[in-house]
Amino acid sequence: MTEIDIRLSEQEVAALRTWKHQQLLSIQHEKFLYTAASEQAVGFNVAGSFFYLYNFTEPMDYFGTTEDVARLTLETVRYPCVDKKDWMTFPIEETIESIQLVQEQQELYEAGEKIYDVHMTRGLILDLGDRELAFEKHIWFTEEILIHQGHSLITAFRDPKEFEEDWVEGCQAKCTRSVLTL
Repeated sequence: MTEIDIRLSEQEVAALRTWKHQQLLSIQHEKFLYTAASEQAVGFNVAGSFFYLYNFTEPMDYFGTTEDVARLTLETVRYPCVDKKDWMTFPIEETIESIQLVQEQQELYEAGEKIYDVHMTRGLILDLGDRELAFEKHIWFTEEILIHQGHSLITAFRDPKEFEEDWVEGCQAKCTRSVLTL
């Protein structure tokens, strides 16, 4: 069985925990063209400290083939690709009440035997009291980060059941979502 873990690291989760009860001063992302998405990165100014949620692809096993798979990371380093983007800064100036880390376990079975067990971070939701902001890793191969604003945003995330569809005959997929509140 192949195991793949592309969740945020313990250090990245620890950094997210420092955001709780801090002022989210602003977010930065690319101008929206057709969808509310930013390619590769979103910036956060949390109480004067800058963080970047990146979604870069890297070659890895994708259920039996090597593909470029996007992986979310949270860093304080501003990579040069950010400076090349047409970014906009959006003032928020609200306190982060809590953070929800959206995780998924994706399993693939062949003839009843588990052959893949994948753990991944799908995104995060910031509770600002009167509304939420969510940042979602789109599909496996794209570096887009979808941005949602509103209420009960877990329902805006891609349905885990979509992962379970369209596998070759003899294979069965299962996707379980969990939400960790920080």
